[in-house]
Amino acid sequence: MVSVIRRSWLLAALAVLLTACSGLQASSPTSTPLPPSATPPPPTATSPPAAALVNGTPIWLSDYQAELERFNQAQAEAGTELATNQEAAAAVINALIDLELLAQEAQRSGISISEEQISQEIDRLAEATGANETTGALDGSLWLRY
Repeated sequence: MVSVIRRSWLLAALAVLLTACSGLQASSPTSTPLPPSATPPPPTATSPPAAALVNGTPIWLSDYQAELERFNQAQAEAGTELATNQEAAAAVINALIDLELLAQEAQRSGISISEEQISQEIDRLAEATGANETTGALDGSLWLRY
């Protein structure tokens, strides 16, 4: 019987404690505001894809594809099939690399040629070889880039 009374007192005391605790308002945690974070820099523009790099200078894929198309068109218009697709692709990229190497060496050596001089030489070559506008056999637009 003593143990029953002790348990009753213990339960009563526990009930009083729980009731007293439930009346207390739990304090809400206070948060310390964080300083605003720095705005990330805007993304940089992605450069166009390169078909090749020549001493760190890109030969843009679009230039390579345009030149390859011009090469294939000239072959078709001339009625020749001098190269397979792989051979044509290799010939065009190698020619563009050679052209870039020549341009870099000319720049390093201090050699410069005006666009007017280039146009005159293209016209002279076109006249000497019989090339004309319709065949596209002598297209100087790529050369003017350098």
